[in-house]
Amino acid sequence: MDAAQKAKFEQRMVLVLLVIFVAALFHTLKRLGVLGGKRTPGTPPAALATTVQQLQRHEDAIQQLEGGAPPPVPVAEYTAEGVRDPLASLLTGPAPQPMPPSVTAGGPATPGEAPKPPAVTIQGIIVGERPQAIIDRMLYQVGDTVQGVARIVAIDRSGVILEVQGFRFLVSPTGAATPVNRIGGER
Repeated sequence: MDAAQKAKFEQRMVLVLLVIFVAALFHTLKRLGVLGGKRTPGTPPAALATTVQQLQRHEDAIQQLEGGAPPPVPVAEYTAEGVRDPLASLLTGPAPQPMPPSVTAGGPATPGEAPKPPAVTIQGIIVGERPQAIIDRMLYQVGDTVQGVARIVAIDRSGVILEVQGFRFLVSPTGAATPVNRIGGER
């Protein structure tokens, strides 16, 4: 489109907008009874009457405030009835069971028996360049030690892999601990 065509197009658009503006103005003036229509003297048009009523309500509210009377305050009651607890876990599965006091997490295992993983609760997992996990309300990353007995080997969406005395366990956010493998490829 060259400059002459562009100028002609712009002129047409300005003309169309001008026609729309004039039509809207004419319609509004006609509705208000300024143009045409029969209006009895002393009675305002409907739109003007609504505006007058609104102004009267505002003036009444201002007079109440100036007179020292507090404005009426609507009473609203908020209840949490029927609303889900935002701190309750959305994960399905059994809740993590604490280990019996007689068993020490990561304690010495009998020969040939894998040690028990520590009973931990995973509240959250943060994945990214430096994955982190919120375990028992503490923030951990790969390489940290949990409860002094388990080293974090990996963190991903499925859970946290803990290493206890050479044995690895995948602890999921549901609390389930699954043996992964022993260092050196043994199962």
